[in-house]
Amino acid sequence: MLKILIVYPYIAYPEVAFEFLKKLATYGNEIIAVFTGSQEKLSRNYEHLLEHVKLYEVPSIELRPSIIKNNIQYYPYFLHFSSIIRDIISNFSPDLFVIMSPLFLTSVQAIREAIKNKKPSVLEVHGVYAERGFLLHAIQDIYLHAIGKWIFSISTLIRCLHKDDAAELARFGAPLDKIRIIPNAVDTDLFKPSEKREENNLIWVGRMVPEKGLTYLIRALNIVVKEHSLKDISLKLVGDGPQLPFLLKLVRKFDLSKYVRFLGSRSRKEVANMLARSSLFVFPSLREGMPLSVLEAMSCGLPVIGSRVIGLKNLVVDGYNGLLVPPRDSKSLANAIALLITDSTLKERLSKNAREYVLRKHSYAKILPMLQRVYCEAIALT
Repeated sequence: MLKILIVYPYIAYPEVAFEFLKKLATYGNEIIAVFTGSQEKLSRNYEHLLEHVKLYEVPSIELRPSIIKNNIQYYPYFLHFSSIIRDIISNFSPDLFVIMSPLFLTSVQAIREAIKNKKPSVLEVHGVYAERGFLLHAIQDIYLHAIGKWIFSISTLIRCLHKDDAAELARFGAPLDKIRIIPNAVDTDLFKPSEKREENNLIWVGRMVPEKGLTYLIRALNIVVKEHSLKDISLKLVGDGPQLPFLLKLVRKFDLSKYVRFLGSRSRKEVANMLARSSLFVFPSLREGMPLSVLEAMSCGLPVIGSRVIGLKNLVVDGYNGLLVPPRDSKSLANAIALLITDSTLKERLSKNAREYVLRKHSYAKILPMLQRVYCEAIALT
């Protein structure tokens, strides 16, 4: 059994994070998870669900670049981190540090503590950039060339989700011999197909931020309804985020209120049930790491219509388990939606292949042994 210390900058989706921690623990590991303490009652709400997992909420401050208008990204910095890590090491003696995302100063703090305490580290990279405008992109680029390059050089190993991210990391000085490719996993027992499907029901799940491309989806729906004359159609938007008010206005502008339902954030079980009953999953993102929502949709047997961008084209095989369209192209997105609504044979074939693809490549039974091997390799290298 390994003792693994996992450091998060923050936990945006507790059910997703704790599902992962629980799976690691049930594989035979003892897990210590550290995250910013700005999320009140998080430990209390979820600790009873987890065996062999210790949760540490660390005091933090939140840094937000004032030069970026309407900044929606959290940039936490741990307080008293060294003393907390000292306490964790004295009580649990973890075998290695697993550090989530290089794009935060909390990752710098965690890497320094790993080195100071002579522990191996595995740096998790779930997408290199957050696509949120030119200025933030420029800041991320500077950070990755400077601080990121240093983090990559001193991490024991680096986990990437796919080869495109690995190639991009190499541009920032990440040694290729340190990179291991391990994709995301999905709970295929929770996310599974249902015999009861709502015909012509489109669904999207995620956080409502600009890089998700939701404005293009709403414009595409307008084309489907008014140009393709497919009026027996509905779109469920599951999630929340800062772009919600603008999206509500856009739906009203196009007079699509009777076609679009904003359902807000839902539990994992609710999302699984909604996906299982839907007929198509649409995901017009501008950039992704390896979106769990797409994997979960595919696991439920949904064909995916997505943008041909990094992160999506690594999951969706055009014409096999879904359809890919150019990003920011509402017309092409509308045409793909219309095609699958009118061609039931194609839709059924893509649906069957989507489920089989996830079972073959992204089940926890497939991914957990791969992760365990990388963790053991990192320990052996120190």
